[in-house]
Amino acid sequence: GDPYIGKLMALQAIEEYGEITLLDPDEVPDDALIVPSAMMGAPTVMLEKAPSGEEAAAAFKNLESYLGKE
Repeated sequence: GDPYIGKLMALQAIEEYGEITLLDPDEVPDDALIVPSAMMGAPTVMLEKAPSGEEAAAAFKNLESYLGKE
C-alpha cells in the first residue's frame, strides 16, 4: 500500500522524540530482546480514523509487562 501515512507518522515521531539511533548488530548483546514493529492493512483505514500515535507504545508496554522485562 501507499506508505504516505506511515511516513507522516515517522516524521512526527522524529520531530517529537529526536533522531533514530541505529545500532551495529555486533553492539547488541546476544541475550537482548529485539521486538520488530510494523503496521498492516489498508492505509485508507487510517484516513477514516487517524491513529493517536500511542498504539505501538501501548503494545510494547503490554509486552514488557507480560514478559516482566523492560
